[in-house]
Amino acid sequence: MALVVALFGVPCGVIFLLAASLSPLPGTAPGDPALPLAVPAGVLAADQGASAVAPAGCVVPVAVLLAVGEVESGNAAGRAISAAGDVSPPIIGPALDGSIPGTAIIADTDGGAMDGDPVWDHAVGFLQVLPSTWRRWAPAGADPQNLFDASRTAVTVLCQPARDLTDPAALDAALRAYNDSSAYVAAVEGWAAAYRAGIERASAAVTQSASVSRNPGSMP
Repeated sequence: MALVVALFGVPCGVIFLLAASLSPLPGTAPGDPALPLAVPAGVLAADQGASAVAPAGCVVPVAVLLAVGEVESGNAAGRAISAAGDVSPPIIGPALDGSIPGTAIIADTDGGAMDGDPVWDHAVGFLQVLPSTWRRWAPAGADPQNLFDASRTAVTVLCQPARDLTDPAALDAALRAYNDSSAYVAAVEGWAAAYRAGIERASAAVTQSASVSRNPGSMP
């Protein structure tokens, strides 16, 4: 997928290639300053693309999408990801039947079409969207098990209403609408800060490399 937008002034395609070749991104994870942030290249590309086409008046930083994906599914950890962004095996959350403390009880809303369960709903995809939410906000023909479709849909959901998620209060409200749990919001916000630091360091590394390439005599 060709990316022509820019992130922190550095072409997203460059950041994507950096992550693919130098994975994991430099940064720190909550609670462990030494833990690097591994990001599958397909996930990063999907989140970059979705962030770049957020609805008018809405800003959803890539770091926020990466953080949501980290908390929801470890950003598709352990799954195979095709060049088109299809995830295998599918990511399907637990049955929302009340058996897990702190989770909602939601009877089936899609006849099991997305989650394979005709009795209870399950969140689907690497960003764990409910079938009813997916049907309301996903583009026609979108697949919850495709990274690009999932990221685009999550951005749309986070942008109801349109808001700038670089603002802490707006981010808090958007995440509570996505999952009304204080523990969830705190976890996502912690990961978002870590991913933001990693992206900024990757951007600085690319900028420095480009500067040295333009001015080889500046190398020590």
